[in-house]
Amino acid sequence: MMLFLGFAIIIQTVDLVKWKTINRNQDNLFLILQYCGFLMAIAVIMVGIFSEDYGRIHYIVAAIFFLLLLIFMTIANIVLKTHTKYIKWIWYFANASILTNLIFILTFIIGLDLHILKWLTVFSGSIWIGLLSYNALKLEDHVNN
Repeated sequence: MMLFLGFAIIIQTVDLVKWKTINRNQDNLFLILQYCGFLMAIAVIMVGIFSEDYGRIHYIVAAIFFLLLLIFMTIANIVLKTHTKYIKWIWYFANASILTNLIFILTFIIGLDLHILKWLTVFSGSIWIGLLSYNALKLEDHVNN
């Protein structure tokens, strides 16, 4: 599953080009998002390769993935909030997913290993990536019409 998620993240990261604007600062943030997205995809693929049986290496790449997911979603949500074609309810869903990820990271730091929170973070992040792809398709429809 994590391998497919990694490839979906790569496709979504490449797809971020559709959101470019005439604002140079915003476009620079999209470039940072693309780098972050590629690193996040590599991290989640590594999580799939190194299961929990591998011990410490799994937890290191998983921690990298969750931190990059938090950074990626936060920056993307900030940049896209002002975009006129960004569907606002997706923005609200992303905020809930960011909050879930942040709570998971904080509980993990203090030593609580809540697997349900981990999977909720993974699934909500995956759903958000799908919703962003859906929104990008709607963006294309606006351009083509």
